[in-house]
Amino acid sequence: MGNERKDRDANKDDKNNNKNTEQEKTESIDEASEDDAPLPPVYIPPPKIAFSGVLQSHMARADTDRTVIYDKVNVNLGDCYDVSTGIFTVPIDGTYRVEMNGVSYTNQDVSIRLKKSFLMTEPEEPEIDTLAKSQELSPKKEQRKDGGKEKDSKTKTETGKSTIIKEPPKEIVENEIPPEPEFKCEVLLCTFGAVVRPSGHGSASNSGLFHFTEGDKLSVELPRFYGLHGDPLHPYSTFNVYMMYPDEDVVMVTGPPNDDDD
Repeated sequence: MGNERKDRDANKDDKNNNKNTEQEKTESIDEASEDDAPLPPVYIPPPKIAFSGVLQSHMARADTDRTVIYDKVNVNLGDCYDVSTGIFTVPIDGTYRVEMNGVSYTNQDVSIRLKKSFLMTEPEEPEIDTLAKSQELSPKKEQRKDGGKEKDSKTKTETGKSTIIKEPPKEIVENEIPPEPEFKCEVLLCTFGAVVRPSGHGSASNSGLFHFTEGDKLSVELPRFYGLHGDPLHPYSTFNVYMMYPDEDVVMVTGPPNDDDD
């Protein structure tokens, strides 16, 4: 009886050991599958783009068109506005809202307009079939009836002598400076305000939604023969640009962010 009990206890221990071994294998397989599973994507929000500027210096009437330089910058998220030139450069493709407001200089009408300058795309050169081009440029051979000798079509016979006409080689210009990129201007918004008596000022404002492309340049222009009021204590003349929606509103990246991005 004692031996039988020992045998039964040994069998129970073996079964328990087998169960523990199988459980450990299952847990290791689960851990391996978790390690092999793809990492969840990481959301990268689009950049925040916003600008707001105020004109602090008067611009009296003149006989030339002028770019309004808003010398007080309240907001410049994205660092897109250049206070030295008055130009806002679009950083990424997307939908933007633009607002411009102005009050006339004393006893003068006011008119301002939003201009966009964009780089003209160069037309693509058509592909040239090199084989057809070489056949076109190669001298054609003509069969003569008398004797079957070949004659070069680019030869000229003068008094019984054959003279070869050679094309002059193209001049190679070293260190040639490439042409500068051409920008095209377009007026997107206009506004006008007549002077009102007895205040001696007029006001004008306009706004709109536009789709811009990276590299587009925005500016407010004061046409000739108009004046604009600027005062640090009375911020009447303002220029605002902010991005509402980028073309790619969500950027997904597989895996955790790199340490370099921190």
